[in-house]
Amino acid sequence: MDETALRNTPGYQFNLTQGLKATQNSAAARGLGISGAALKGASTFATGLADSTYQNQFNNANINQTNAYNRLKGLIDTGESAAAGQGQIGATTGNNIASAYGYGGNAAAAGYNQTGASLIGASNQIAGYAGYKGLYGSGLPLQNVPNPNGDGYAVGYGV
Repeated sequence: MDETALRNTPGYQFNLTQGLKATQNSAAARGLGISGAALKGASTFATGLADSTYQNQFNNANINQTNAYNRLKGLIDTGESAAAGQGQIGATTGNNIASAYGYGGNAAAAGYNQTGASLIGASNQIAGYAGYKGLYGSGLPLQNVPNPNGDGYAVGYGV
């Protein structure tokens, strides 16, 4: 802010004119008229008014710039928050997909285990039945019998 801008601020000229008139009237009422004391009082008033006007205008400009900065930063923060939210959604989706594959693999493994257990159970049942029929089916005890191929003996039922 320069001196020209300061002089053109709203109300400055009015306050300066009114303040100088008041200082002059006060000096005239005491009989000092256009004395050195009157001039000094006018100068002091004008300097004080300029200082306070400058400070007020500086503060207003600073507030306006801070407000503009905060509005722009709010837009940036909104974009940043949106991007972070999208990233979080992507990570959550990836984790959910990975979990679903894991759950699918676990379900398939459980199915294979159950199939294996069923086959083992069936083979145990068949073996048990065969053993039962072998011991009790023909009424003959197991014995070494000649192998039909002629190469030794096999365990079987005698005739």
